Amino acid sequence: MPKQINPKVIFYIDKVNKNKAKQAPIKANITCKGKNHTKIMDHIIESDWNSTAQRVRPARPGKDNNHELINKKLDNLQKEFETFAIQCEIDKAELTPDLIKRFLNGERSVSGKPFWQAYDEYLLIKIIEPKTLQNYTLYRTKLQEFEKEKKYRIDYHTINTAFFDLYKSYVLTEKGLSWNTLATAIKKLRFFMNWSLDKHYHIEKGFKEFSVTEKESTVIFLTMDELSKLFHFDFESKRLNQARDKFCFGCFTGLAFSDLYGLTFEHINNGTLTKFRQKTKIRLDIELPDQAIQILKRYPDKFNALPKLSHQKMNVYIKQCCEKAGIDTPTIYKDFSKGITTELILPKHKLVGSHTARKTFISNFYNMTKDVNLTKQNAGITQDKTLKRYMGTNKEMERAAMKKAFENL
Repeated sequence: MPKQINPKVIFYIDKVNKNKAKQAPIKANITCKGKNHTKIMDHIIESDWNSTAQRVRPARPGKDNNHELINKKLDNLQKEFETFAIQCEIDKAELTPDLIKRFLNGERSVSGKPFWQAYDEYLLIKIIEPKTLQNYTLYRTKLQEFEKEKKYRIDYHTINTAFFDLYKSYVLTEKGLSWNTLATAIKKLRFFMNWSLDKHYHIEKGFKEFSVTEKESTVIFLTMDELSKLFHFDFESKRLNQARDKFCFGCFTGLAFSDLYGLTFEHINNGTLTKFRQKTKIRLDIELPDQAIQILKRYPDKFNALPKLSHQKMNVYIKQCCEKAGIDTPTIYKDFSKGITTELILPKHKLVGSHTARKTFISNFYNMTKDVNLTKQNAGITQDKTLKRYMGTNKEMERAAMKKAFENL
């Protein structure tokens, strides 16, 4: 098969169809199979056009014709078409009038799989837990909202440094979200862009230069004294008692909220909890402490081992529980809103959420055992860096560690 000769982009001005300001439209033209396909790029005064260079001349002294901005726009389209033509050769796809038309309309997918259609395919075939998929879908939705609000066309070729700067400002400044929210959004976008690159839906690689490292957040957990206070507190509200029981069971076992939600009595035999973690599919064999068994006995003759509470309600109720139980230690934490790191202080009960239970278990278990491998085993964690995100310390732990370190001097 002979190598196809790729058409070129030709720029010219239409001297006939001028606008009300007497400016001629600059048109990009690509001829394919004897058919012309055009797109209006901008408008200029006829005398400002250099037909030989196919670019806008610099304005006369004292005038401004945006020649640099317009010429950059023409340069970009020319380079993008050259890249598009190369991708057609790589994919052995013939440059057809339909492909040319789609290119001039802003599409850069040789495969015929537009960006958002490919993103939907990516989410459809991704084998992850429903809760995780919901999170991925949320970030896709937020990206579409950005496209609509900022009027910035999202496509493979527009995921570039200009996009990164605009999206960063949008997330941090306009929406007032945290640095780690931006980091997560970029990470998920990179996942999709790498996947679609492997599928040969595009050849763009500028996104690989995006760098947003998550900042280490403050690990909020309950000390043993605080956990005891919460566990033994008698609430007058059934819903708060149930929220407390579910939360404390997580503190005693290290189970994540999703694992607590799906826990049944079939997972428990002779004081041992055996279950695969929903997120990682790691098998857990947890010897239940007396306090956890005591909680289970409060809900007999039921298939579900613990009360059913939604994530949202749990976060609300457990804050109320901790406040009523007097867990109000002034707690310093890092805030990354708008990309700025600041230290703030709040009563601990305002910082507690459903994830605090797992962090409470890991922090206290490690503090009591000083065994990293045993802590990871019981928590269903394989990597040290993951463990670090859940492990916290407080002044009492630090004082005890310092005393032990130098006690033999």
